[in-house]
This record gives sequence, structure tokens and C-alpha cells, in this order.
Amino acid sequence: MDPELLYARVPSDFVGHVLSFDGSAKTEKNGGYGSCSWILWRLSTWDIEIAASAHLSSTTVNIAEYTGMNHGVAAALDRGITDLIIVGDSRLAIQQSMGVIACKKDTLQVELARHKALTKQLGSTRYLHVLRTYNALADALATEALEAKAGRGILNAERKAELQVLNSIQEILYVDRDSAKADETTSNITAVTRNQARRVRFKDNETQNSTERNSAEDNSAEEPQEIPWGRRNN
Repeated sequence: MDPELLYARVPSDFVGHVLSFDGSAKTEKNGGYGSCSWILWRLSTWDIEIAASAHLSSTTVNIAEYTGMNHGVAAALDRGITDLIIVGDSRLAIQQSMGVIACKKDTLQVELARHKALTKQLGSTRYLHVLRTYNALADALATEALEAKAGRGILNAERKAELQVLNSIQEILYVDRDSAKADETTSNITAVTRNQARRVRFKDNETQNSTERNSAEDNSAEEPQEIPWGRRNN
């Protein structure tokens, strides 16, 4: 079956929670370290409940992406959330989580099993794969943590509101996205390019302890492949 038919789509007045995530890593010759990020959004206002990143001292892109996704699910469970839409630009991680494609690597099977154990505690879980352009905030948080070699949590409410401008997930998630775009008073969100997102520098003083975990996978534009090292920031 075409995975597109299985992806989550909701109306613009949908009330619930969306988790977006990302991961990044350096090649082995450049240190083999990486980072991940996760953002918990509350709909229909697209307020940010959680925006966080983590430094990973030894990882791959695939593992980093899974780590971000699993940290996000764990954070949602900690808040008592029971229904979740998971959005990311890692097609492999999302389609493996959906059972659309097989997970063949042992290390990734461990992370997929962890993901299933986490999502089993939710009432419902849906997924949506998007291009990185629409996942700009998660991409920016992961990139910032990679460059700084440190994770952080964004706790300031005003800063969270400022970061909303990096979100454009609603353009893909909403079935009636044309009306969603017009409803600027409700969403108050502007899409930005990937290059703009990469220039974001987070000024918050709050930092999150660095973590080491194994988890993730790639988002190739062609058939997904399990890649061993960094897709970017080489």
C-alpha cells in the first residue's frame, strides 16, 4: 500500500498534540558525535509545550533521529498525553515505525522496539513524513546542538512564541490547508526557508543535560536506506 494513504491528515480545527523531531551527526572521521531535537506542539493554536535538544557523544544520523523521536514520545507520556501525531523528515524511521518497511539492522531494531514500547502506552499514534523544509524548527534545534556540542531546553514562553515562526507543518498536516493558510489570526505562523532556520541561535540560559542514546534513521528522497553516518554537516 502507498504509505501516503496511511499518513495522518487532520482538519485545521483539530485539537490535540503533534510531536516533531530531527537528528544530525558528524561523520566518523569528524568525531562521530551528533544531536537530536524534539518539539511538542499543542493544536489548534500550535503553541509549543516542549522544545528541546540533546548532544549525543557517539551516534549516527539514523540513531540520532530515532533518539529525538523517542525522547519526544517519552516527554509526551510524562505530560499525560494519550494521543499523538508524530511528524518528521526521517522517512525511514517513520515508515519503520508504521510497519511499512522492514528494520534490518540490529541497532535500529533495538530502537524500534523501544519506540513501540513507548507508543504502546499511548491511546493512539499517527505518523506524518514531511520534507525538511516543513520541519524547520526541529532541524534548527538539532543543528544548533550539533554545532554547540550541547543540548538545551527552551523554557521561556516569549522565546517559544518567537520560535513558532519556524513551523510550517500545518501546510502538510491539514486536509484543508488552503483555509489553514488564510487563518493567520489563529495560527500566526510563517514558513521560513531551511537556510533561515539554520541561522537561528537560541539565547535562552536554560540548558538540558547532554544525553547518550541509540536511535534513528534516514529520510532519503528515494527508497529509504539505512545509512551508517551523517547525511549533513560533514
